[in-house]
Order: sequence, then C-alpha cells, then structure tokens
Amino acid sequence: MDDELRHIAQNSLQGLLVDFVDWREDVLFGFTNFLLREVNDTHHSLLDTSLKLLLQLLTQWKLIIHTPGKASEHAKGRSSEDDDRPMIDVMDQLSSSILESFIHVAVSDSTTLPLTHNVDLQWLVEWNAVLVNSHYDVKSPSHVWIFAHSPMNAKKTSTASSGDHYVTLWRNYLILCFGVAKPSIMSPGHLRVSTPEIMATTPDGTAIGTPSVGVLLKQLVPLMRLESIEITESLVLGFGRTNSLVFRELVEELHPLMKEALERRPENKKRRERRDLLRLQLLRIFELLADAGVISDSTNGALERDTLALGALFLEYVDLTRMLLEAENDKEVEILKDMRAHFSAMIANLIQCVPVHHRRFLFPQQSLRHHLFILFSQWAGPFSIMFTPLDRYSDRNHQITRYQYCALKAMSAVLCCGPVFDNVGLSPDGYLYKWLDNILACQDLRVHQLGCEVVVLLLELNPDQINLFNWAIDRCYTGSYQLASGCFKAIATVCGSRY
Repeated sequence: MDDELRHIAQNSLQGLLVDFVDWREDVLFGFTNFLLREVNDTHHSLLDTSLKLLLQLLTQWKLIIHTPGKASEHAKGRSSEDDDRPMIDVMDQLSSSILESFIHVAVSDSTTLPLTHNVDLQWLVEWNAVLVNSHYDVKSPSHVWIFAHSPMNAKKTSTASSGDHYVTLWRNYLILCFGVAKPSIMSPGHLRVSTPEIMATTPDGTAIGTPSVGVLLKQLVPLMRLESIEITESLVLGFGRTNSLVFRELVEELHPLMKEALERRPENKKRRERRDLLRLQLLRIFELLADAGVISDSTNGALERDTLALGALFLEYVDLTRMLLEAENDKEVEILKDMRAHFSAMIANLIQCVPVHHRRFLFPQQSLRHHLFILFSQWAGPFSIMFTPLDRYSDRNHQITRYQYCALKAMSAVLCCGPVFDNVGLSPDGYLYKWLDNILACQDLRVHQLGCEVVVLLLELNPDQINLFNWAIDRCYTGSYQLASGCFKAIATVCGSRY
C-alpha cells in the first residue's frame, strides 16, 4: 500500500475514534475484522504494523475515557452497564501482575525496573528481555504469551527459520484460544476458521455454523503423537492453559492417551522412548492445569461436587502413575527424573489450590496419601524420611536440586492434606519429628520457609496430637536458632488464629 494512503487511512480511523462517540466500537470492531480477513500471518511486517495501529487506537480510547469532560461524554454513549470496564483498562491493570509472575525468570539488557514504574500493556509488549530457567522453576512461563511474541522479542529470534516463527505464533494462538474458550454448547455461531472440513463458508470467507472447542480438540489431540517436539511442546502449553469451563472436554479427548501412556508392556527402545515422552507431556499439561486451580475447581474440575474428592478418573491416573514411577525408581534416566519432578509438582499444585480444611476430602483412601509420601521421600535426597541428619551429611552446604525440592514440596503437601495419615509418625518417638528438624535447620531459606509452613499446617490440622505441640515447644528451647525460630513462629501463628 502507498505510504501516503496508509497515513490518511490511519488518521481517518483515529479521527472517527476521537470525535465520534457512537462510532468508536464500530471503528475497532471493523478494523479488527479487517485484520482477521485481509492481513495474512505470512506478512510479518504488515501484521506487526497493523497490530501497533490497533494498540494505538485502544490506547487513545483509554485516554479519552480518563480525560476530564470526555469521560461523561463516553458514559452517555455507552450502551452497556456502568460497571463494565473497557478491556484495555483490564489488560493494563493486569500487566503489573503478569510482570511480577515471571520477572524472576526474565533477564533484561536495560536497567533494573524502578519500583515506581507504571507497567501497562504497551510497556510490557515493548520491554526488552528474554526468559531463562529458574533453579526452582518447573513450569514453562507460557502465560506471558503476549510478551513472548512481542516485536522486541521477535527481533532476537529473527535468525530462526520461518517455520519456527509460525510454530511460535501457533503456540501463542493455542494458549489464547484455550484460555478464553467456551464450552461447545455455548460456542458462538460466527468464527473464522482455516479448516474447510469443519463448516461451510460464504464467498467472502465468513464462517457459517457453530465451531466449537470440541471440534478443535478432536483435531489437535491426535497431534500429540507426532515426533515434532516443537508441535507437541506447543500443544502442552496450549492444553495446559485450558480454562475450567472446557476442562472436562479436554480430559474426555485426552483420556485414550492417558490410558495408553500408563500401559506397561515389553517394547523396543524407540517405542519406550515415545511412550515415556507422552507420559511426560501429559504430566506437564496436568501440572499447569493444577497450578491454575483448574483441576481443583469444584464446579467444572476433576473433583466430585458432593464429596469434594478427586474423581475416579483422576484418582486412577494418580495411582497408576505412582505405581509406574515406583517400578522405575532404581533408574536415573533424565526423562524419568523429569517425570518425577512434574508428577511431584502436579500433586503439590493440586493440593495447594484446595482450601486447607477441604483437603482432607481429596484422597478418599488414606493409603494413597501414605504411598505418595513415601515415594516422594525417596526422591527428596537429604530430606528423605530415611535421612542422614544434615550435620552428618557429607556436605553441610549441599545445594538442593530442582528435583529434590519438587519432591520435598510434594511430600509436604501430601502430609498436610488433612489430619496426619500415620499416627506413628507423631508418636513420642515418631519419625516425622526428625524429618521436621532436618528441614527447619536447613541453611536454604526456601527449604526452611517450607518447613515453617508445614509445622503451622500440622498444628492446625492435628489439634489432638499433643505430642506434636510438645515437640514444637521443646524445640523453642533446645533447637538451633533457625529451628527454634521456625517453631516459635508456627506456634504464634496457630494460637493467634484460634484466639
């Protein structure tokens, strides 16, 4: 397009947006539909320029709303309820929280962000930073999809092939799609799609019919069997951001893969590797869903609505995965270590998203809690219940690994998922006291803090265990500084909440 004509068109759109209240929504919807219909993903520079213009239009709308004298004019022109907020305001407000959620895994060439800096959507998109792995982080920061595909970030990956660029863009589309999708029965009747088999289209390309997330899942789930890591990784991140309204449709489509992944049979090396990869990918999907509170959603998640217990399908999945990993416990293959870490994180995330006093209902069979606790203990290194005290450990300043920390976190979550499952552990000479001593005395502050949280929950969930309370008081006088401090804070927290 001629540059002069483009500028005239842009100025016309901005003029309509600023000066004509009744036409503002039409301008934005019209321009958005134009982008969807006419601007192809293959034209990167044109797409980038068009999206920047859309952002400018949204920003101008926001400024108009907040300008004195214009706000009342805007309110009169709005047909929606007074408490409806413009989407751009909501996105601006969330930008700061999004930044906080992944800043610990971001490295920027620019100076450190001032605490007083106003972070909005435009700043977030243009921020010059790259994502790195955290020592403790086991989750892919896929929730920052808009940042990951920002123009600034794209420049750093411009040396990659165009195919990689398309996969990245497709991944971000999946994350957004499953994050905002509605159940199939509620899907809108007009949606652009690229697959002609799904529905008929009019000559101008407008889709007719009721495309649904169910149709999309039937197309995407079989792709989990592909050998392309880029494709399957994108699917993991997309499925892992599924919202609670369509969670059950996702599980229904994934169920055959879940059964296939948990089968144990003699097979050659290549088949075994592919099955292990499928097992790992499913664990990562459910770990992300558990972290978002989707699995533990009492209305649409995996919990039974009347009992708040995990449903039969997920109980079976957890138990069969546990038995599978128990059978492979003597192997130190890298993919098995990753499976252990993600299984640990999935269980910990699931439990922690349930209110404390509802956790006792999650696992109807307490034996499963006990088995999980023992299994995680075997992966926790120096923090196993079959421990060597840290002061006799070969390296007093031993750096806990990501795998060990994940296992320790899962141990703690399972132990505090209701009243203690093994009263022997809290008897006068119970094995849990030495384990708690070990955690609370650790020099790693993150481990120590986890130990403090465990003591608080144990005291809160086991009020009849007088031996536990006596141990905590005793350690206030006889333990090291860290141990005594942790126990004192725990006692103060619990007693303060009761009275």
